[in-house]
Amino acid sequence: MNLEYSFITFKNAISSRLCDDIINLGMNSPLIKGKVFNKTQSSLENNKHRDSDVAFFDSSKWIMKEIYPYLVKANKLAKWNFQLSGYESPQFTVYEKNQFYNWHADSLPSPYTHGNFYGKTRKISVALPLNNKEEYEGGEFQFCINEKTEQKVITCKDILQKGSLLIFPSFLIHQVTNVTKGK
Repeated sequence: MNLEYSFITFKNAISSRLCDDIINLGMNSPLIKGKVFNKTQSSLENNKHRDSDVAFFDSSKWIMKEIYPYLVKANKLAKWNFQLSGYESPQFTVYEKNQFYNWHADSLPSPYTHGNFYGKTRKISVALPLNNKEEYEGGEFQFCINEKTEQKVITCKDILQKGSLLIFPSFLIHQVTNVTKGK
């Protein structure tokens, strides 16, 4: 697939107050170690690939009410033209000092084989920084993009500020680099 736009950003799209509300909800939810799933959709316990803490927001309609219009707009602007039929529960992720998520894609190579999303595939991913870049060091969001004869690493600097959105096809390879200071 040849992508004219690998990702779309919307700077300061989500209000600071909503970001603070999401942080409050996340920090008051049970945090678990982030997992990585393999091709058979089995969980891998491997902190060499991912070290972060996560919570899932099952009652997230108020969050998605704000984000989903941007997701639809990005799908149209970028001409990805994915057929969208819903969304998964948002994942709240905390990266503290020395935590990271190495190169990965958010979509599995085959559709879900269980649950509410049986037979469906994750198509679009969204990243939303909830705090300002001045509060941490490292933790950069990077893409690995294939360009004709080489792979190119792109650091996404457009979403460094709280409330900015990064929207991209879930099959793109990306990572969050090691946080070296802060949270």
